[in-house]
Amino acid sequence: MAIVIGAGAALLVGALCGLFNGLIISVGRIEPFIVTLGTMGIFRAFITFMTNGGSLPIDRSLREAYRPVYFGNLFGIPYPVLITFVIVILGAFCSTRRSSDAA
Repeated sequence: MAIVIGAGAALLVGALCGLFNGLIISVGRIEPFIVTLGTMGIFRAFITFMTNGGSLPIDRSLREAYRPVYFGNLFGIPYPVLITFVIVILGAFCSTRRSSDAA
């Protein structure tokens, strides 16, 4: 249950950060690249402050649970390569699809 709560919290924080960026861009009429670059620095500094300049350790049992994904392979091709390939294919499909096809 902790993973579900953590994932939900991460999605909520990400959505709020995106809303913050969008408001600065639309209300402040500032270039999106400048806003994104500036808020990235702000968010990164906030995380560094929250972790006292360190990193957050990953629980050993969680690390062991994901070990097959990182070190496994299918027909000699590592899983991370296969996952990346699938994401690239899906991204290419979504970016080349016309808006009239979506309706």
